[in-house]
Amino acid sequence: MLGLMFCKHEPFEPSILVEEKPISLPDSFFYTKDTLLVKKGKSIQSGLPNIKDTNYQFSIRVSPDVGDKILISKQGEILVDSTLSVGMYWVTVYVHAKLNSKEFKDVLAVNCVDSIPKVKISYELHVKPIFQANCSPCHYDGAPRPNWLDYETAKSEIDFILDRTQRTPGSEGFMPNGGTSQISQQEINTFKEWKKDGLLP
Repeated sequence: MLGLMFCKHEPFEPSILVEEKPISLPDSFFYTKDTLLVKKGKSIQSGLPNIKDTNYQFSIRVSPDVGDKILISKQGEILVDSTLSVGMYWVTVYVHAKLNSKEFKDVLAVNCVDSIPKVKISYELHVKPIFQANCSPCHYDGAPRPNWLDYETAKSEIDFILDRTQRTPGSEGFMPNGGTSQISQQEINTFKEWKKDGLLP
């Protein structure tokens, strides 16, 4: 499977084809369809394909055609330039060996938008891991204190949690209990955003 993993990208040059190609592509060679969400004005690139042989040659066709604003590197990374206009673009990838080639039609959708919507904070993905790392010695199922590893309990206790975790370390009622420092500001902000976003499960 060729996973795509995205990160910020500095200005890039068009790909340069290598001279020597492998004999043939294995039948198991494939790309997984994916969508790349791009904020207008940002340059990004995909991660490297998960293949051992680096001497395959790659080429692409983009619909609609955008010239050199979407390219593929000699390692198989998809490169998106910061000058790409807002819109949806479909990328077909061609992988070439000496004896055969494979076409992966419309395998990547590049969706260039003016702004990327904020991800809403949820209990399972964002909040519960904080409780597990910092609060589970006291707040667990069967403990005398409220079980914050349970969504409904944590949801009903959010104001209490925000109050206690923001008190001065060592003061009465400060949490984590017995701790000498607060949980990180980022973790506190996650609690605040969870409440703001509606305490999603």
